[in-house]
Amino acid sequence: MKKKYWLIIFGGLLLTACDDKRQIDVFYPVADQAWYYNDVKVVEVENVDTVAYSNVFLNLRHAGNYEWQNLYLRVKIVSPSGDSSVSNVSFQLTAPDGRWLGNGLGDILEYQVPFKQGIQFKEVGTYRFELEQYMRVNPLYGIHDVGLRIEKAK
Repeated sequence: MKKKYWLIIFGGLLLTACDDKRQIDVFYPVADQAWYYNDVKVVEVENVDTVAYSNVFLNLRHAGNYEWQNLYLRVKIVSPSGDSSVSNVSFQLTAPDGRWLGNGLGDILEYQVPFKQGIQFKEVGTYRFELEQYMRVNPLYGIHDVGLRIEKAK
């Protein structure tokens, strides 16, 4: 049985190691699975490709007993020159029949939701993405990790 788990882990590592489209793919843990309003997760991205077009995804891992069907996030993007934009985003986590839409093993489900598709970063330097939970409850229980993925668009 242990051999089977090691094969699954090794296969996953091989697949991610060969991902040449990925520019960044990170998750940041939420302490005690309780995400507070003031716990803003900051992802700083350096050396973004300013020639190619990119796709940006929001990453999420939550517990199987998360009590909501969705998750609202506020995402602020700050460019190297200091210009910023703010977007409110909704993760839809369940199908109409109540079934979780995420992938996962056991009690942890993982999602990767498209945020910005086919965008071009115009400035050289460090971009900052600020992710904050925007639900009506504080703290929000059941969230394990949140993060960001940027990959080259096809």
